[in-house]
Amino acid sequence: MPKNILIAIALPQENVDKRLNCFGLPIIYTGVGKINATLQLTEALTKAAPPYSTVINLGPAESHRFAAGTVICATHFLGVP
Repeated sequence: MPKNILIAIALPQENVDKRLNCFGLPIIYTGVGKINATLQLTEALTKAAPPYSTVINLGPAESHRFAAGTVICATHFLGVP
């Protein structure tokens, strides 16, 4: 498995029984909220050498559109010009 993948999750409790550790990938805990996630992820990405090619962001995403337990894979992102 490539080692230039970063796993980002908000809280250690979301890594239930440390199941994500078996992949041998770096994991950052960003704290709750989009501002905390942005700050922590930006710091991790700017310090990475070599740079991460992939970031996997895991965690619950409250939604009225998707049922609990649904895995959502984002394929499009909206940027602010």
